[in-house]
Amino acid sequence: LVGYNSDPYEGGATAAKIFYEMNGPGGVYQPVSTNPGAYGANLRVSGFVETMQELDPTCKMLEVLFPTNDANKAAEMVSASIVGNPDMTGVFVATSAPASGAASAVIEAGKSGEIKIAAFDADPQQVADLKAGIYDVLIAQDPYQMGYDAVMNLAKYVRGEITQEDLAAMFDDPGVVHYGTMALTRDNIDDPANKKFMYIAEVSEVGY
Repeated sequence: LVGYNSDPYEGGATAAKIFYEMNGPGGVYQPVSTNPGAYGANLRVSGFVETMQELDPTCKMLEVLFPTNDANKAAEMVSASIVGNPDMTGVFVATSAPASGAASAVIEAGKSGEIKIAAFDADPQQVADLKAGIYDVLIAQDPYQMGYDAVMNLAKYVRGEITQEDLAAMFDDPGVVHYGTMALTRDNIDDPANKKFMYIAEVSEVGY
């Protein structure tokens, strides 16, 4: 049995590694979560913050912003942060909704390309925005395999092959297997092998 979630901490850590490759030492970074109590989103942020600080002890890590899942609020908060930190080099956003707001703030400030943006997920609009140069990194999960395993385990449960306790144990077991994430960039977004990491708008678009 495997769990149904990707490794949030590792996804954030991956974004930090790519930002470090892009920016080098001495970066100024704005992490953006959702809510203070959002477990998964905050693990993503922790992975980013802690890994970046390990890679670059000279970096400046700004206070985490909590705009909930409100894109407009994220835009306002990130805009204010850019004004207060004109040397900002990167924004990491834990989920897609506030990511669109953060991207708007960077564009409005005239800092596209100068301030790198990394966000979780890879919905169709995010992929288009990555190709257009709005995002620099998308940390995509594996929606196909996660959905496949969820249905398979549901079928096993209905057939009596696994119990409710078995399902609960997936999330309590510290050795649970997490699904991998993929860092999508403009260099690899058109690689056919990465298609499975991109989210679809219609089921008819599934081609694998």
